[in-house]
Amino acid sequence: MVRRNSKITRQQKKIRDAFVSERTVEIIPAKREFTDVETKKLRVAAYCRVSTFDESQSGSFELQKQTYTERINSNPDWIMAGIYADQGASGTSIKRREQFQQMLHDCRCGEIDLIIVTKRIGFGVTRATSWSNPYELARQFKTLDAVSKGRAAWNAVTGANGISAQAYGVNLNFDRYGKAYEFTEAVQHLWSTWGKDALQLNHSTKEFADYSQVKTVNLKGEYVQTAGTLPIPPSKQGQPVIIHSGGSENSIAFAGKYADVFVGELYTIEQGQAMRQALRDAAVANGRKPDDIKFIAGVMPLMGANKKEAIERHGTFIDGKTLLQRMAYIGHILGVEFTPCGH
Repeated sequence: MVRRNSKITRQQKKIRDAFVSERTVEIIPAKREFTDVETKKLRVAAYCRVSTFDESQSGSFELQKQTYTERINSNPDWIMAGIYADQGASGTSIKRREQFQQMLHDCRCGEIDLIIVTKRIGFGVTRATSWSNPYELARQFKTLDAVSKGRAAWNAVTGANGISAQAYGVNLNFDRYGKAYEFTEAVQHLWSTWGKDALQLNHSTKEFADYSQVKTVNLKGEYVQTAGTLPIPPSKQGQPVIIHSGGSENSIAFAGKYADVFVGELYTIEQGQAMRQALRDAAVANGRKPDDIKFIAGVMPLMGANKKEAIERHGTFIDGKTLLQRMAYIGHILGVEFTPCGH
């Protein structure tokens, strides 16, 4: 026991001497440290997509990949984190965009520092409030917004397709817009858990953040509940842009409270003018300025030499299968099952 205590004492003295003597002690850091002279290179990625495999779009697809690759490799402060590319991925859903989902995953895992985009175009991704998780959605979009330096947008839809809902284990037997209000409210509260100046990154004081500006939310409603803090500071634009589309009274009222951009589903100029005014009125009713919401007319043209020809041409695209699909879609929205005669 005496010999063991003596050994420990010698070890303690050796350690103490290493700090008090003038000998140089080599410190091996757990991770590589970067001095003021040495700058850490950013891991940079880019995303490319075209909606079809058509030859006319293949050239655009390859040009996107080539342009982004050259731009990343030509910057001495960047290293390539990857070119994520989806070809033949049409529509607004991200379920078929495997590379886009992989990019989001890599962002969450801290493998990407920056996503480059064009100067005026960002990411607008559709997610439904009826079958998504508010914390997961808030974290995904805030991450994408941060690494892309404020280029992310959430196309917030309620989701009316019963088949898609069932894939997530959800039955649409509730007030879809009631849940949409609670869901979006929760997401915005989570996005605002970091104050505008909370992120400090002060190397001299070794202060990462001013945690007095970081808060925790605890929300519980009829449809949604969440508690916690997002570990992501604000982007350059503060929080992701919210897009909403539709044309119903419920849709316009929802957009008036939450949307930054509204895409109107309309067929005539008069209908578009009336919808835009209704949207501006909804913004004012929610304490916002009329111009806070950008209105985009979702034009769906029917081409023809005259109105009769255009309608007849449109009719050629509606076969029996298409008609049944549209009937089923309307049924999902109304909560009514339409069964064609003879079935």
